[in-house]
Amino acid sequence: MLARSSFSSSKDPTVWRAIPVLEFLQQSWQNMAADEKFSSIAYGLQADLENFGKWSRKTDETDVYFICLVLDPNYKLE
Repeated sequence: MLARSSFSSSKDPTVWRAIPVLEFLQQSWQNMAADEKFSSIAYGLQADLENFGKWSRKTDETDVYFICLVLDPNYKLE
């Protein structure tokens, strides 16, 4: 829900949010996969993490995400 809500109500471009949201999701799913409480869905989480890696690599291969982060004053590189 948190990941989706970071995109849904914005009136401004949101490409710069993609990488932080993807990293948040990946970390959350990794934590869940390691937690015994989620052992019944651990296989699904691992499969999702593998698929997630594919999409994460696509953001690495696309300059637009990096450019948006550099241009955003919250993340601007010197």
